[in-house]
Amino acid sequence: MDEIGHNRTVRCPYCHKYLKCKSEGMGRKDLFTVQWSVLVQKYGEEVLVRYFCHTKDFQDDFHNPEVKSIEKFRTVHSADKSRDFEWHRYKSTAEIRWCNFKDRSYGYLQPPRMDVPRSVVLYNRNLLETVAGTCMKYSAVDIYVNNVAETAHVSGGSRYIGQGGNILAEPWCIDWYFNSYREAPYLEQLLKVGFYKIAQEVLKERNRPEFKNGGTVTETLGINRLQFHMLRQIGDPSIRDVMILRYAGQISKEDFETLRYSPDNGYDKMYEKYLDMRQYTTIYKLKKYLGKQKVIHDRDYFDYVKWMEEMGYDLHNEFNLYPRNFKKAHDEKSKEHLRFQDQKAAEEIRRFNNILKKLRKEVSDTDPVNLRIKGLFIRLPENLEELKKEGECLHHCVGNYRDKVARGETMIFFIRREEEPEKPYFTLEWKGKVIQCRGSHNCDMTPEVKAFAMLFQKKMEVFENAPRKHRKAG
Repeated sequence: MDEIGHNRTVRCPYCHKYLKCKSEGMGRKDLFTVQWSVLVQKYGEEVLVRYFCHTKDFQDDFHNPEVKSIEKFRTVHSADKSRDFEWHRYKSTAEIRWCNFKDRSYGYLQPPRMDVPRSVVLYNRNLLETVAGTCMKYSAVDIYVNNVAETAHVSGGSRYIGQGGNILAEPWCIDWYFNSYREAPYLEQLLKVGFYKIAQEVLKERNRPEFKNGGTVTETLGINRLQFHMLRQIGDPSIRDVMILRYAGQISKEDFETLRYSPDNGYDKMYEKYLDMRQYTTIYKLKKYLGKQKVIHDRDYFDYVKWMEEMGYDLHNEFNLYPRNFKKAHDEKSKEHLRFQDQKAAEEIRRFNNILKKLRKEVSDTDPVNLRIKGLFIRLPENLEELKKEGECLHHCVGNYRDKVARGETMIFFIRREEEPEKPYFTLEWKGKVIQCRGSHNCDMTPEVKAFAMLFQKKMEVFENAPRKHRKAG
């Protein structure tokens, strides 16, 4: 427990930095220190995590401070869920008892109540022995505490997991891991093969691809045995290393090392752009060219390649792929591409207007939800689970709209092609008007879909503004 005193260095309970204390005319009688400890216990096949608050009060006698300890929080972990409790006053009877505790959402930018722990000291010395025979017996929680929770540090504003010694800076560190393990049992595999960074990123849910609970680590990560050995040679790889291998398929060790140390540009995954260039050249030749041309941002080169592809240039010709003066070629192709885009946009507008004019005549008397034109139709989801499947298939976030739909805050419609009625195509959100309509990977509407959505909106506006018919009383 940190002792607060004049000229004494202590840890701040909010930011966890070490600071030197200076008194401002106050005696020790006003000091009140707080520390927390956590104890993990076996509870039949369940696991009980108990949080104890320890206080030292100097107010009555600063020579002999009053020391108290009380259990304030506890969590019971079973195979399928966890239950959180707080020793608190029950609002209905005013009785002090164990009450359901749901306030686990606070962050470091919003300090919690004074009696909620900022950090905890782990009391257990052998967690593996403690959880033996329980629902968490295969959780590898001992490896997590020794190699992830105690070694992770905050960087760039990221969430604390823990820091050196036995002080775990994440207040609910053990609970957090047990809850994550329940949803992702493959954490055990990652920890046992020493992939601590990947486990840490999975726990933070940062840049995590779709991992599945496979029978082996290779099945879980979606890689082959050769790629697994490449990761083992790194020692402690990251999720980004896994994503490079998954995207690459086959890749040499030299190219893999090159891409590992090629930084991403903002939200762009630059390693994907390098790997896509293998259809025209090698990664080695490309890196050599960019270095010789002194290209400051690799993104400028990939923009140049994208323009050339859209305008139909042959990039297998090194005259186009590797211009002698890249800066000059980049500026020229930028202007040419703008002219190309303007011409393309004008053609799209003419095409859209022609489609819309023709379709309006065909669907003048059609109900909006029965709209079927040019091989497209629209329907409502049959259940909320369909929203999740739609989002997973099209790689967008409509699955997160389930609660809003259930509360009636918005409506979701599926646009389908008649030849593939069960295959997701475009997803439309309606809230008095078309809010958005997105296809695979959040792509924009095609002219045909855009015309369909516009007609749907017109039909819905007429439908919603039409007077409602009332049944006559019997």
